[in-house]
Amino acid sequence: MITIPNSTLHEFKHMFEKYRLYVNSMNIYMNAIRMINGHHRYLNKEDFEKYYLNFTADIELVSSPIESFIPDYGEFEQNETKKRIFVVNRDVPEYERLNKRMNIDDLFNTLPVTHDVVTLLKDKPEKFVDIVDDVFIYWNVNKYLDMINLLRLKSISAMTGCIEYVVQNITLNQWKDFLSGTKKINEEKCDKYQTDNLFEPDYLSTIDYYKQIHMEFDAFDVEELIDRLCTNIIMKTDIYMIIAVYLILSFSRVDIDNNAFDDSPCATYVRDVLSKL
Repeated sequence: MITIPNSTLHEFKHMFEKYRLYVNSMNIYMNAIRMINGHHRYLNKEDFEKYYLNFTADIELVSSPIESFIPDYGEFEQNETKKRIFVVNRDVPEYERLNKRMNIDDLFNTLPVTHDVVTLLKDKPEKFVDIVDDVFIYWNVNKYLDMINLLRLKSISAMTGCIEYVVQNITLNQWKDFLSGTKKINEEKCDKYQTDNLFEPDYLSTIDYYKQIHMEFDAFDVEELIDRLCTNIIMKTDIYMIIAVYLILSFSRVDIDNNAFDDSPCATYVRDVLSKL
């Protein structure tokens, strides 16, 4: 058990609740990306980035993923080649702005005359709406990735007090004492405390990062460390400190790459404490 002063417990609880809201939001956007990405009809990602990325960049994201893409499992059965399990909602404000901005004549003037989409639309101009759908899908993927990056920064900011407390107060020996009873990983506990508290893509990239040897410390297994920490949770407030550890590991990567230990207490904490657990 890691002792937290009673005077800060309520504050840390509030930080942790905000953090969980941000993680939940990141998961919503990531699940939407997984659902829609790659399910274009005719315009591929490279074409979108070349011809339409800048053209659509100023359109503001205002609708939630569930508003813009309505799950429709029936279409999967009817159109096996595309395996699209959603319907594009053409009534959301972003789509309406995009639809007003795009027209078939501009497309003919934008894409090369030999482009497959140009050939398609000359024979079947009614397919233009599918091209707008494709642009809308890619536009949303980019906006959702931007939102995930923003939410990740907010999640770190929300836990600043916990992070500072860990770095300033919890020593290597205290963490070793906390882990001293570990005999076997408790998978049930790990699932309970990790499922809704870790954003998986960032967690996996953090694990991969620390598997490599860095200039100031040896490689170590972040996944094993977090599993051991979760296995030893006694008080429900222990998770606050464990999430702080994870966030320290996650956002210290830039400072570690830049060898900025003198200016980064968190990177120093990774080197001097967390890498030795």
